Amino acid sequence: MNRWIRRAAAAAAIAVLAGVAHAQPFPGKPSSMMLAVLAKPDVREKIAAAGVDVDPLDSAGLAQAIDAEIKRWARWVKDANIQPE
Repeated sequence: MNRWIRRAAAAAAIAVLAGVAHAQPFPGKPSSMMLAVLAKPDVREKIAAAGVDVDPLDSAGLAQAIDAEIKRWARWVKDANIQPE
């Protein structure tokens, strides 16, 4: 088995993104509202019943997570010498 396949793992991530223009009237509000909803036990239970783990992040945390994923995949692509076709 290829060494890259052995080290691979798959996970799906769902994020709610909105452009800056949408957040201007309510800075920080959409993020804080979403975090408040996802913190409710009944909401978490319903999401868990669908087989999904909830790991909510604020805007800064989501930006860091996306940046880390881009860097990780870029390193894997470079190490595997994958070239665009």
